Amino acid sequence: MSFDEVTELFNRARAEMFLPPMDVRVEAWEGRVEVSVRGRVAQVRVPRRLLGDPEGGPLLLWYFRHHLAHMHYCPYNLRTVQTLARAAYEEVRSWRHAHNAVRLFSDLQVDLLYLPLRYKRPPLHISDEFYSRPRGLDALRYAAYRHVYGDMLRGHRLDKDTLFYGSLLAEVILSSRPWVAKVKAVATVLRRLQDLGRVKELRKRAGSDVPLSEDLEIDFLREARRAMRGIRSEEEAREMFEHWLRGRVDVEELKEELKKAIRGARRGREEKVEAPTPGRGREGEEPELPSTLSKPLTKLGDLEEAIWRALWYRARAEEFIIRYGGRRRRGTWAIYAYPDLWMVEDDIEDLDVESSLEEGPLIPEETTLKPINLPSPSGEVIVQERAPTVLVVLDTSKSMLRAVEDAAIAAFTAYLSAKRAGGRTAVINFSTKYLAVGWGEPDIRKELALAFAQGELTILPLGGIKRLISELEPGEEVMIIIVTDCGWQNLREALGFLEDLASRGHRVVVLHIEGWKYPKSVEAVARSRRLTLYRVKEPSMLKYLTLTETLGERQPFKTWQARSR
Repeated sequence: MSFDEVTELFNRARAEMFLPPMDVRVEAWEGRVEVSVRGRVAQVRVPRRLLGDPEGGPLLLWYFRHHLAHMHYCPYNLRTVQTLARAAYEEVRSWRHAHNAVRLFSDLQVDLLYLPLRYKRPPLHISDEFYSRPRGLDALRYAAYRHVYGDMLRGHRLDKDTLFYGSLLAEVILSSRPWVAKVKAVATVLRRLQDLGRVKELRKRAGSDVPLSEDLEIDFLREARRAMRGIRSEEEAREMFEHWLRGRVDVEELKEELKKAIRGARRGREEKVEAPTPGRGREGEEPELPSTLSKPLTKLGDLEEAIWRALWYRARAEEFIIRYGGRRRRGTWAIYAYPDLWMVEDDIEDLDVESSLEEGPLIPEETTLKPINLPSPSGEVIVQERAPTVLVVLDTSKSMLRAVEDAAIAAFTAYLSAKRAGGRTAVINFSTKYLAVGWGEPDIRKELALAFAQGELTILPLGGIKRLISELEPGEEVMIIIVTDCGWQNLREALGFLEDLASRGHRVVVLHIEGWKYPKSVEAVARSRRLTLYRVKEPSMLKYLTLTETLGERQPFKTWQARSR
């Protein structure tokens, strides 16, 4: 059988599953049949023995039907995976068992229910798949198939527990119960068999080779973030990435992007500093250290943790912006025509506070006004919405580790809000060392830079901030958002530096969130001239304040357009 014939069989199965056309690339090897879809490219690996077998064609067709049925029917997409995994977790309180249960349930649902009902006959590929004695979770699948299809499968000796629970799962799958109830039963059986010592190991990446509908999308990372928006638990996010996303994301490419961000930072001579325990300075404050100890980061530990955290943090921030950030707006050229009454259902950005205050006290829908703009011909007053330039500075020192999740989501909220408004962004992650990613660098590097925690001392990187501001256009003003607990060990130098920036037209906003408590440092920042300090008692409220401040940078401003002659 030629590769062209294999492609025809794949396209036949694809059409039967109502999937769009794909570029099929066939490869022969010694392993099992594998189907991997990325974008509109299907990478198909087939065993050499089937290419020379007269029965190889029908078997390959059924293998393709099985794989593509996962994409068309079960589990279909990442949202379904997440729902089923949560249901299984509620039953066994183990994410590893939950995701393995989803994988096993999907195979059983396709081979015992969907394919036989669709084609009115047993799936042929299972006789080839279980020709050799199965092990691990495959033994449980075999027991379920053997219970239903009998002598169609070659006989293998299994222990009585696996045979019993396999037949039990087959009856559960063939029942009319909802999917959630079925996957709970599968998870319970997995836990029971492992307790009995019949299942030695679970899959480390349960769903990495199961095709899903998101695999057809060109931007898979965007689809992955959509699926992760509803995840609130760090453990759930990590396990979701390990079992279903890791095999679909080019981890090595993302690692290289993070390494490029580190290499792109300015190198400096490092000085070794003995890290004292937070809060051991005089009167509960941190010991004072010079700003020169802050150096660019040269290496990271766990790069993979930064990858899944970047996906999760951005997903959480996107969900929040979609819910509370109003509709997406871009800068427009228009004539300011007249004021109108601002209603509570209007966007908060439309409220003209100055004009409303001239009418009297702010009373919604009575004294609140909004501007009405019309398309602009030449020679009129132009109203243009400002695209903000935002520098996000995130404190990931040891004292911030208790609140690092909320702080990172707030930093992502500021970064994405500025991007959404068409503005320019740069980011800094700092502790003793810092990682600065500049205005023109790829977005993925900025997101990875905001996703890891360093857990060392707290030295505000004045040199890194100064370098990024020096790269701005002449006269360009920047909004600097610092998410921190204010335990800066170069506090006096930092305050003078930030006050100088504010005096030159830049806006400095310090969002204080309690990691460790530094009351004197916080009071010093509060007394500082021209700096805006917000004290956030509840960490979950931090992102609301961040969004409000970033949206405030998008207020319209007026310019004049010369009349054409």
